[in-house]
Amino acid sequence: GFVTLIMFFLGLAGVPITFTTVTLTVSAIIAAIGIYSFSAKTFCLKLEEFKIVLPRLDPVEMLLAGLIAIKVIYVFFISIIKPMVDVDAFQQYSIVAKAIFYDRTFTLPYLHSFCGDKPLLPFLAQGWSFIGLGTINDALFKIIYPVLFLCFIVIFYSILRRAFIRKFCLLFAFMLSSLPFMVYHATTAYADFTITFYYATATFYTYLFMKEFTKDHKVSLRYLMIGLLFLGFAVWAKKAGLVLALVNLLVLAAFMLFNKK
Repeated sequence: GFVTLIMFFLGLAGVPITFTTVTLTVSAIIAAIGIYSFSAKTFCLKLEEFKIVLPRLDPVEMLLAGLIAIKVIYVFFISIIKPMVDVDAFQQYSIVAKAIFYDRTFTLPYLHSFCGDKPLLPFLAQGWSFIGLGTINDALFKIIYPVLFLCFIVIFYSILRRAFIRKFCLLFAFMLSSLPFMVYHATTAYADFTITFYYATATFYTYLFMKEFTKDHKVSLRYLMIGLLFLGFAVWAKKAGLVLALVNLLVLAAFMLFNKK
């Protein structure tokens, strides 16, 4: 999401959108954050958090984890071998993404007829796929959507794990990974699955904010900020995100009304 924002601002500034310019910009931002973190002695992560502790799974948990892995592998496989079946995917998103790769910008007049009034995140994300690959590859550029699918399952599981035992979390994660329509979207519906990922994740963290608010205000506000960030990306993924964002904001307003203090 942030990479697409960087691409957007580079394009508006007239800077060519290339692997080098995007990487240098990201590196400069990371360096600035790093300098601030060291000077303020504020660190987001501790070394202990990088230690990998493999859990001991019982047979049922191993079965569920294996089924989730099979589903994820299936989505990766199908998305790569499956041709584009939606006209919009080819006529709009793919053409603009290739133009971003070749012309190093998205602001050329001829692209306006393809972009129309659609939000730019899917166009820029696909353009970044081609830039990262260094070539046009109509099979591999779709890898971003299975990656989002995998991230979605991991986020859903991790949020459930805060309240339930591992067996239940794996069961519900497997049920989510097996929803036929979502699996279908993860392999072909680029804007639809992108908005699903960002909006659902925003809703998860908004729920965590309301759930933890009475326990720890500081931690709950972090959840709220993450939820709002993802909600913003949902709006930038598809116009329907405006309606979905309104739903979440109304829920937040109602929550704050009942928790004025």
